[in-house]
Amino acid sequence: MMAAASSTIKAPIPVRQCARMIDSIHTEVMTQGYSDRTLVLVTQTGKIGSLTQVTIPLASFEQGFELSSGSENGLLPALPVPFTSLQLIPLLSSTPPELKALYDVYLNQIAMLVFTGFTPDASSHQRSCSPDRITKPVIIGLALARLPSDTDQDVTDLERARFSAIMNMVMECKLW
Repeated sequence: MMAAASSTIKAPIPVRQCARMIDSIHTEVMTQGYSDRTLVLVTQTGKIGSLTQVTIPLASFEQGFELSSGSENGLLPALPVPFTSLQLIPLLSSTPPELKALYDVYLNQIAMLVFTGFTPDASSHQRSCSPDRITKPVIIGLALARLPSDTDQDVTDLERARFSAIMNMVMECKLW
């Protein structure tokens, strides 16, 4: 009689995902790691949204990165400051014109999390980019819900909270 062999089958495409309620809006983040690129989907609408490829010139690979100071009230965590050389290339669909600046902030920050492999709790974290990560484009699907508010200040506070929560979700789904 043969003994049963125990084997673990590794998924051909690594996938991580999580879901949270952010200001009463169901939010999902999913990451997939491919040999030649990384896919990150962030949705509050149940759709993929606009797909954008983010790349960085190889000349930026040797430079380290700075950390933002975060906010005094702790609402915004310290995150890697995006390189000015990041290139955003729309692939599918388009960002709503009135939300382009906001989407660009999300796209740049998500890409920096991938390129740097940033983890806020890593005490020995080196502020440099891995050549393996930086040479692979990051494809980001982003579909954000419009935030309900009465004043511009409400929008700013809600947006900061949403941004922070989504960046934490992206780090939780880290494959890189």
